[in-house]
Amino acid sequence: LNMQAEMIKMFVLRLLLLLIMFLCFNFMIDMFLQKPARSFAERANQIGLLGGYQPDDMIGDAEFDTWWIGQKKLKEKIKETCVQYEEQNNGDVRLYGFVYIEEANLLSCFNNKAGSGTVLKLLYQLIYGQPFEFEHGIHGFMTEHFALKKYFQTGNLTAPPVSFTIVRHPFERLVSAFQDKLVDRKLESVVRQFEEYFKKIDFANFVQYILISSTKICKTMANCRFNPHWLPFVSKCSLCSFDYTAVGKLENMQEDIHFIGQMAGVELESIVTNPSSGGSTSELAREYFSQLDKDDVEKLYQLYKMDFEMFGYSPDLYINVARDSA
Repeated sequence: LNMQAEMIKMFVLRLLLLLIMFLCFNFMIDMFLQKPARSFAERANQIGLLGGYQPDDMIGDAEFDTWWIGQKKLKEKIKETCVQYEEQNNGDVRLYGFVYIEEANLLSCFNNKAGSGTVLKLLYQLIYGQPFEFEHGIHGFMTEHFALKKYFQTGNLTAPPVSFTIVRHPFERLVSAFQDKLVDRKLESVVRQFEEYFKKIDFANFVQYILISSTKICKTMANCRFNPHWLPFVSKCSLCSFDYTAVGKLENMQEDIHFIGQMAGVELESIVTNPSSGGSTSELAREYFSQLDKDDVEKLYQLYKMDFEMFGYSPDLYINVARDSA
């Protein structure tokens, strides 16, 4: 009898142990697979990120009024474009690229190759009172130390931040990305990905690389997984999911940055651009696009159509300089 009792006891203990292991395993799987408890909108609303800072108390300054009227028209155009292409861009906000400067209550999403290095260096100088001393590395430093993602998990805002992003002509941005990453600096990670498609590095092959890869990793703006240096603005900084206080343009960045800083109560004045080895980007863009067939430029335009339409840019100059397709 004692032997049977011991055997039953061991059997029950083993069953309990197996049950505990099973429950622990399922708990770990659930923890690994479960989605975040809050969507961006829910968490953003909770910490005070949404609500949209409006500079009503600054109305009355003639120059600012003129600029702000232009901003409201631009933001209305952005909303119209988002509604028009809603099926293309029904996605949540991507936190990557957002940096938050608590001291000035400034929030910026940087678009690579659209003045992002300049903006981040201005924010660095605002925080530390001195220039960033290296030519490269500002993106990594700022995202490591001031990423909104960190603040998003624990922070609470006392007031809606002055939020902004900077854009530029989509085709000129592509030229800037090509020149910087594949010609001037020959960034190893970018070259390696490019050479999976083409061995010869030239702009025509770069355009083909983007067009071919778009069929695999950029079928919609909501799920586009391009390299951030040519990821469409609407995807990179979630322009259909986040209402920015201001959207600046590289073409008039000095003025935009001035008034953005004014809204935040800080000075963001010194704009220093980084020239490429091929001269001005607009001149280089005309040269590079003259080497393309019109059909390829049209395809490229269709890929970046939302960016063109929401910010009021035209592809006509670059379509016109392209070669007639055979």
